[in-house]
Amino acid sequence: MENFVLDYGIFALAICLFLDDLSFPFPTATVLFSTAVFARTNPNISLFPIILIALFIPPIANGIMFYFGKHGARKFLDKHGHRFLLPEQRIKKAENILKKYGDKTIFFVAMLPSVRPVCSMIAGSLNMKTWKFFIFHFAGIIIWNIIIFGSGYFFGIKIWNIIKEFFIS
Repeated sequence: MENFVLDYGIFALAICLFLDDLSFPFPTATVLFSTAVFARTNPNISLFPIILIALFIPPIANGIMFYFGKHGARKFLDKHGHRFLLPEQRIKKAENILKKYGDKTIFFVAMLPSVRPVCSMIAGSLNMKTWKFFIFHFAGIIIWNIIIFGSGYFFGIKIWNIIKEFFIS
């Protein structure tokens, strides 16, 4: 992983985050955590660009999903949702939760990478106010990054020493 991060840098992190937030399954939390560990243990990895990427790529990608929701995603989901494990009853349940809790749902779902894109699309299809979506989504992304990136960065040296001692001989 370290060679991957050193060779491809933050561009690879940005691609992983972007694709994950467009509903492609990537282990985003693992990639972000690992990048934080290597940023802490390797002076060749700059921390500031990683933080910027981690903070701004998910809202951009989910913004695309939100606008897709505003402009026809519901019809697409009605026709093809079952192929993406989103049958009609699951979509209706998500819509009811969003109608009932709105911005709070967006805030908490922003901390769940696998669910973010679908919730963003459904929020768009329910015509949630754009500013409200982005404010609460960004707030959730900040908390998610503090937890994932922060734990990797602050516990990175200990974790890296354990990995080197037990797995790299």
